[in-house]
Amino acid sequence: STDQNTHIIVPENLQSRVREEFPDEAHEILGQAVRRLIDFQDVAYAGCFLDRLETFSKKDTNLFKKIAKHLAVRMSFEDVIRVAQAKTRSTRMRRIKAESGAGPGDTLVVTEFLKPGINEFCDVLPEGIARWLLAKAERWPRLKNWQRGMELNSSSVSGYAKLKLLAGMRRWRRRTWRFRREQETIETWLNTISQAAILNNALAMEVAECSRLIKGYSDTHTRGRSSFDQITAELIQPALSGKIDVALAVGQIASAREAALADSEGIALHEALSAPKELFSKVS
Repeated sequence: STDQNTHIIVPENLQSRVREEFPDEAHEILGQAVRRLIDFQDVAYAGCFLDRLETFSKKDTNLFKKIAKHLAVRMSFEDVIRVAQAKTRSTRMRRIKAESGAGPGDTLVVTEFLKPGINEFCDVLPEGIARWLLAKAERWPRLKNWQRGMELNSSSVSGYAKLKLLAGMRRWRRRTWRFRREQETIETWLNTISQAAILNNALAMEVAECSRLIKGYSDTHTRGRSSFDQITAELIQPALSGKIDVALAVGQIASAREAALADSEGIALHEALSAPKELFSKVS
């Protein structure tokens, strides 16, 4: 959150880039985003965030702000490293103590329930090893369904140290399988927004907003990614290629997205994607 990142020091070169290269109305959002990404990874990664936004700096201000907001979230994706980082913040322990009503002399035990599966395990492995292991999992159902349930006392010295060690793996995050996949999907999403903006600003706004579907990790992330891909394949790409009327597709994309967010089972999304025939252009 913003409160957790207020302690982050932003180098002057990044501050000056924000002031000089981007719309005034977006400076507050960009400042928060830069601090968030320095906290997530490092200064260079925050600089990459600004590099990616340069393409959109002359676009509609509302579109630019929406892209900046969602891009910062996409770039600070939740992997097990990020989860460990969040669980070892001093502000979290203080909040838990305050909410529990524990007094100064009381002993507070905080138990973390973790259940990583094969995908989460592979997320933090180097790409080559992760690809090999995931390919094995496709052939071995037992490996594909593997999960390791763990209970960790993060209020103990040993439990906290384990989480801290995992959080410290962020220095190697750029070499991981998850990092590589996230950067590729982010670039694809940004390119799609650029294409949409040429046709219709409202369409570009909806494409940007669809990023809300991609969140969390484990099963939550998998479901969101699937919904995003379905909407892209059945509505966004046909709109970009002229197979669907753009003005009507804008509303259909919004409806499909909200349906996916409201129903994790995917039934509402399936119904929303059953588009009426009049949406389709007569030009093949």
